Amino acid sequence: MAVELANHIHEMTNAELNSTAKLRFTDKETQIALAEHKYLLCRKYLAHNPRLCEEARDILLAGKANSVKCNLMVEGHLNDMPDQISDLYFSMKRRGFGWWQRSTFAQGHYWAHSNTIPNTPVEVLQDMYDATVKESNQYGTDRTLTSIISHPNATLEMAIRASTSTSEIVKQAGFVRLVEIERAKEK
Repeated sequence: MAVELANHIHEMTNAELNSTAKLRFTDKETQIALAEHKYLLCRKYLAHNPRLCEEARDILLAGKANSVKCNLMVEGHLNDMPDQISDLYFSMKRRGFGWWQRSTFAQGHYWAHSNTIPNTPVEVLQDMYDATVKESNQYGTDRTLTSIISHPNATLEMAIRASTSTSEIVKQAGFVRLVEIERAKEK
């Protein structure tokens, strides 16, 4: 006789909730129950689950925690919803964040389970580029600019601006992106 985990979520310890959220083979009903649970770390782990069902994803998106939404984004669960990525970015921007958080929208987290690059919309990439250029004397800005320019949705204008940068690494990223854009036009 199989145990229906969804019916026992309320009895689980935090460690059990986290383990169940991480498990790729967790059934749909249990994922939904975990998504509705108040324990934040459990929801963060669930957002990283590569087999997250759409209903659980939608429940997590309806919540307030931007950290959970960020995890959904870096795992590729929002790639078909660029408006949600845009909303998340501007919501986080209102609260203030630095270069390393911008990098998340350009390349994802280095600890993410998938190698998926977020499908960040052009207007977000442009805003990130402009904000990072303004902070050009701060630590990490060259790396952030490089990741923004290297993004598949980076525009021709951004690549041209980067190719005229005083930073050699940003300039090279700009030239590489210009070549990619030209090759894409030829296809």
